[in-house]
Amino acid sequence: MQRIAILDNSRAMESQDTPDKAQEAIDRIVSALDRISSASSRVSALAKQAEASGEGGGKSKAKLMRLINKHEAMREDVANTLIDLDKVINKLEA
Repeated sequence: MQRIAILDNSRAMESQDTPDKAQEAIDRIVSALDRISSASSRVSALAKQAEASGEGGGKSKAKLMRLINKHEAMREDVANTLIDLDKVINKLEA
């Protein structure tokens, strides 16, 4: 749902001749959200696969942990990008 709101805001800002930096920030956010969604899907699929096969350790668990760590890093990237976007929006509104 958050992605939809960002896309809607992106379209609205585009129609108002948004400066390049604001559009770049929006594009980075959308890209980061897409990466997070993909990573989350992979983590869920691996968890279901491990659960179905009864695997509790080994390569699947290590791979799952790497994906979880990557997912968290991407979430931090999105949070930082949102902070940057807020700064750009505040400058545009000032």
